[in-house]
Amino acid sequence: MTASIWERFYRIPISVNLAYPIGVVNGLMALAFIAGFLRTVTYGYWTLFHAISVLSTWSYLIKPFGGPNHLFLAGVPIVAAMVALFMLREWDVLSVDGWRAGRLGLAARPR
Repeated sequence: MTASIWERFYRIPISVNLAYPIGVVNGLMALAFIAGFLRTVTYGYWTLFHAISVLSTWSYLIKPFGGPNHLFLAGVPIVAAMVALFMLREWDVLSVDGWRAGRLGLAARPR
């Protein structure tokens, strides 16, 4: 199913064997994102990944009432939230990186 989604929405044909490593990488990145570990990398990765996902469904977004397409609209405010989270990542003190900065006596504020 992952291979068919990549081919349909991203126009990138991948083999089923390649879908497993992609899933492992996404799983690890999701765990790091949830924990707030390596915030610049993980928040940036998911912001970019989600923005590409939303942009790849542009044809469904321009005609939202032509069937079950309204579900694709839910991704647009999430992209905005992801951009805001990425921009405010230095103030995220409830994360692994924020905890480590506090233990080292570093300010959890932007440079």
